[in-house]
Amino acid sequence: MFQLRFLISILTGWTIWILVHIIYLLQNNVPADIAFADASIFATVLAFAAWSLLITLKYYKPDSRKIIEMLGWSSILSWAVLQIHQVVIKLIIPIEYRILEQSSNGKLVLAIATFLVLTIIILVNWIVQNNTERKETFKRNEQAEKLKKEAELLNLRLQLQPHFLFNSLNSINALIPYNPAEAQKMLQLLSEFLRGTIRKDNDALIDFEEEIKHLNLYLNIEKVRFDHRLNIELNIDETTKNCKIPPLILQPLVENAIKFGIYGTLGAVTINIHAQLNGNNLKIEIKNPFDKNDKSAFTGTGFGLDAVKKRLQLIYGSINLINTSEQEEIFTVQLLIPQSK
Repeated sequence: MFQLRFLISILTGWTIWILVHIIYLLQNNVPADIAFADASIFATVLAFAAWSLLITLKYYKPDSRKIIEMLGWSSILSWAVLQIHQVVIKLIIPIEYRILEQSSNGKLVLAIATFLVLTIIILVNWIVQNNTERKETFKRNEQAEKLKKEAELLNLRLQLQPHFLFNSLNSINALIPYNPAEAQKMLQLLSEFLRGTIRKDNDALIDFEEEIKHLNLYLNIEKVRFDHRLNIELNIDETTKNCKIPPLILQPLVENAIKFGIYGTLGAVTINIHAQLNGNNLKIEIKNPFDKNDKSAFTGTGFGLDAVKKRLQLIYGSINLINTSEQEEIFTVQLLIPQSK
């Protein structure tokens, strides 16, 4: 589109140049046919010079610091255009009608106008090429940043999945000798959970309702592992079901809650998961009890929590979307998932 507009601009300028040239010669009593021939010759030579300049600039772009070089190009080409014009008109135009050649002021105006035209062509071409290069560089950087983000997200996913998978396989192995039916049930749940995990894109958002369905698959697996010791209370506001959320963002957090809530205790524990809309954010809270006196509960690396923080930062560009707190032996993780208006 730009090239078409640029071509139209050149043709328009070329036409205006011929008209001005003809009018000037007519005012100096030059016959119309000779005036037209003189103007056409000069405009054709100038057009050829401009075309040659554009072809050259297509393969060589002067550095922005080489302004003197750019002006030198214009000066040399302007001199060449004037010389060629004089040579040609001497062959076909009678001497008494060579008004521009005989007038020092006319020759000076013609030289300045030619220099300005060629300089403008160089500058416009230079600006367009620089603008194109900037856009291409920005696009390449944007694509590189996207690929980097996708690679980091994929790496986080690949690190998170085995963490849960190994625990589940160990539990299945432990169930096989004395409760093969439960082991088979758990294996089927695990298969369905992993199938859904593979289908998820790294940063494509899904409905919160779909995330909860997938989370329930995980919770069913954990209930088989821990039986009556694990209770889950889901309090999901109806208005949140169509909210958008990164897939599989809750599973590592709930896994942490189960780990630190149930390990080191013999009794039953309850994990609370609450979700509601809070302004333009989907607010999710995951609560689990913990024993302050049980040091073994704090020996983990906290990888799941750190991975979720990093993933949210990569997707939303914010480091303040996840917070933790402790109160009366209740550990709370709070997520804020921005929602588009």
